[in-house]
Amino acid sequence: MHAPLSPARTPRPAISLILATVGTDHRLAKLLESLRAQRLRDFETIVVDQSDGNDVETLIDEHRDALAIRHLRHPRGLSRSRNAGLRIATGAIIAFPDDDCWYEDDVLARVQQFFSRHPRVDGVTGRALFDATEHPPARFARRAQWVVATKVWTQGISCTIFLRSALVTRIGPFDERLGLGADSPWTAAEESDYLLRAVGLHAQIWYDPALTVNHPGHRGRFTPVEHARGASYARAMGYVMRRHGARVPSLAYHLARPIGGALAGVLRGRTDVARFHACVLGGRLRGWRDGGPAPAWTYDPAREGASAVAAPEHP
Repeated sequence: MHAPLSPARTPRPAISLILATVGTDHRLAKLLESLRAQRLRDFETIVVDQSDGNDVETLIDEHRDALAIRHLRHPRGLSRSRNAGLRIATGAIIAFPDDDCWYEDDVLARVQQFFSRHPRVDGVTGRALFDATEHPPARFARRAQWVVATKVWTQGISCTIFLRSALVTRIGPFDERLGLGADSPWTAAEESDYLLRAVGLHAQIWYDPALTVNHPGHRGRFTPVEHARGASYARAMGYVMRRHGARVPSLAYHLARPIGGALAGVLRGRTDVARFHACVLGGRLRGWRDGGPAPAWTYDPAREGASAVAAPEHP
């Protein structure tokens, strides 16, 4: 059994993990087990519990002997819950694991090592790892590179983002109009908006596909529920793209991909896949219209070609 962690021993942990969850099942248990196995022990886990019952608290109690866990209850809303966690996080590095992801035992140690070796870098992102038989939860760039506005969509998702707390302070809270449970039509893309805001502040964030976090993809056929979810998530993506000043060629690229996916689904006789990609296409177009003609800010493409910080080695 690992030695217990306590706030008294670690007044400022190396890493704060802000985990928003609704209910509990084997996936949340798997994540907590993976945290118990981490080689790096200097971290805190802030569980923001949006459940009605006590199942999450019961599960947390099973891990208090090995993990420094703080349990908050909060109304539903992913971005609202993460903001509640941010208000009490004390770690030098902030991360946002999903409740259905899990870490290999060296992930947090590698993240800490990366930041120690590269004190001028503000953050690092990685790639979600999924089973080869699953439909991936997202696409990821193949080579290591700086996170930039035009490529942010392939440079990390929530559970693969690790940022210095100083950068998080500069960015501010998550946009509560975005993400699951938001009082808006835009039920995703809150982490992409967060990275885009960081890029707008000239933050130096390194993407490394060798830094991986396990995350389930989709298994089996796509049902009307998945079709609706795909459209909703895509709508949020289109909205965030427009609000952050993405150009029409960028939109065209992100429309061409679901068109290709739909055609491939038809050729394979997978009408469910074709329908899913058609829903994504429609969602992105609708979200782009949602964003309106006046972006919140416009990025400078020239800024993306160079960096004031030399590209770091892989963690």
